[in-house]
Amino acid sequence: MSNYQNFTEMKQFVGFNSEDIENLKAMAPIFEGRGAAITDIFYATLSLYPATAALFEGWVDHKATHRRWMMEVFNGVEGGYDEAYYRKL
Repeated sequence: MSNYQNFTEMKQFVGFNSEDIENLKAMAPIFEGRGAAITDIFYATLSLYPATAALFEGWVDHKATHRRWMMEVFNGVEGGYDEAYYRKL
């Protein structure tokens, strides 16, 4: 079974559908305005726990990567979280 097939099956398992896609896209402006703060809080929380803090030690650009990934989550891609989206993960 391919990783993309696993991705597709996970979407089916949780019932991820076109309504979810539209809801995520509707949230994109919120993240655009508050994304940096959300990312800062996310990593501050992770840093409170030694096990998770150790995972990000030495990562220089992890916050920028997280913000970019979150925008991709909220915006999806033209195909709607299809194989092109999966390949970018």
